[in-house]
Amino acid sequence: MDQGFQERILASGIRSVLDLRGERERTEKPDDLFFLIANGIRYKEAGIRDILHYGDIRLLDGDLSRDYIDMLVNHKAEIRLALLSLSALPKPVLFHCNAGKDRTGILAMLLLSLSGIDKERILVDYCQTEENLAEMKRTGSATHREDLPEAFLHARKETMERTIAFLESLGGIQAYLLAIGLTKNDIEGLSLFR
Repeated sequence: MDQGFQERILASGIRSVLDLRGERERTEKPDDLFFLIANGIRYKEAGIRDILHYGDIRLLDGDLSRDYIDMLVNHKAEIRLALLSLSALPKPVLFHCNAGKDRTGILAMLLLSLSGIDKERILVDYCQTEENLAEMKRTGSATHREDLPEAFLHARKETMERTIAFLESLGGIQAYLLAIGLTKNDIEGLSLFR
């Protein structure tokens, strides 16, 4: 973490950090645990595996929403753990992955939906990442494998639209969260506005 980022964390009153990256990513680019601990900020790991970092990207056939849907279908236990961890940590919580758009985007979409934010606003929020990616790549705060197709280096509206449509086909976000093992009380505790 550069000093500017550390200052923003302190100024925003962040009390916890939830790291959604896998072990390999955390080893390659660890969070500054000394800074976090020295400032009384709780740190928790809750890695979510995704094809972009831990699989064969050819399976995605150029469609990033396939990675998102794969996470929702094949990594339910990891998503459940991340959500329960998020709920239990002292607030406010900064949660992140590598670029802050894929695993972080899925978690943000789930939380915003549970909090009653309409789909269009969620899509605008997701697309905001597109504007931030160029600077993140320039500064090295987000890294990507060199073999990723260009389509995977963006945060485009249609990617999250297809992901939300998939969840709607399952009966909606609450139905999905119940199916992955969260209780109604767990779900209520995740709302940003309670």
